[in-house]
Amino acid sequence: MNILLSILPIFGVMGLGWVLRRVDFLSREADDTLFRLSVNVLYPCLIFDSILANPALRDARTVLTAPLLGFALASLGILLCRIFAAAGGVKQKESRGTFGIATGMFNWAYLPLPIVLANFGKPAAGVLFVFSLGVEVAMWTVGRIILSSSGGEPVWRRLLNAPVAAVFLALAANAIVQGSWFPVPLRDMIHLLGMASIPIGLMLIGASFFDYIGEVRWISQGRVLASALILRLGLLPLVFIAAALFLPLSNELRQVVIVQAAMPSAVFPLVMARLYGGDAPLALLVILGTTLGSLATMSLWIQWGLGLLEKLY
Repeated sequence: MNILLSILPIFGVMGLGWVLRRVDFLSREADDTLFRLSVNVLYPCLIFDSILANPALRDARTVLTAPLLGFALASLGILLCRIFAAAGGVKQKESRGTFGIATGMFNWAYLPLPIVLANFGKPAAGVLFVFSLGVEVAMWTVGRIILSSSGGEPVWRRLLNAPVAAVFLALAANAIVQGSWFPVPLRDMIHLLGMASIPIGLMLIGASFFDYIGEVRWISQGRVLASALILRLGLLPLVFIAAALFLPLSNELRQVVIVQAAMPSAVFPLVMARLYGGDAPLALLVILGTTLGSLATMSLWIQWGLGLLEKLY
């Protein structure tokens, strides 16, 4: 029940973003400013606050294992979904890469973070951000290759962004007396800014869903949607939970991976499909479909995975 109660407010805030867009209170013109504010200021502050002086990140093995596991799970998901794209009903070859990245990439930020914070606290949240570093690298390397398109900025420039910089800066600060030297007033300011990133990000997702839901071809691509649901919400969670249970990981990293197992598709592959010549309507179908489907599956996967974790460890 605790898991379900921590999930419902997330979809509630997304629903608020939907309603605010519907009544034209949250305008499209505001999106760009809010997105840049969130990604470049608020979200990096949340990352820094969660990692700084985090006891779960004092173990160098966790600091190294978390991003490597994030990269491996994201890459595996993208590649498996690309392989099954044709069998899943994606007829056009140029659209199969989009299906691979849209279905294979799980939401690694705004959806899992409130769940992790509510159920496991700051130590696991810090591990989540280090894990996410590897996920982001997989998206811009393996995912970009799978899309099979050229143009845009080089991959290395895409990886040099504010959230990634916040991870490295916080880990560097931890290397000096485990981060205890950091000025308390500045840390409190960063904490306040970081807390604002979650509701703003979730509302922007809800507003974007309202904007694009009319473009989705629900009926004509029903087989593709069913395939995405089976892969993203049915088969891939088993892989994640198996990794959490049987790999030599810290307890916090196990918790993070179990939560990530239940996540729907990430939103950013839609942006990538538009930037690099992918099939944006297909990406939107997968993202919206798995997000709505996760309402029924998310708490079940997390509760089952944590139950197994408790029995084994």
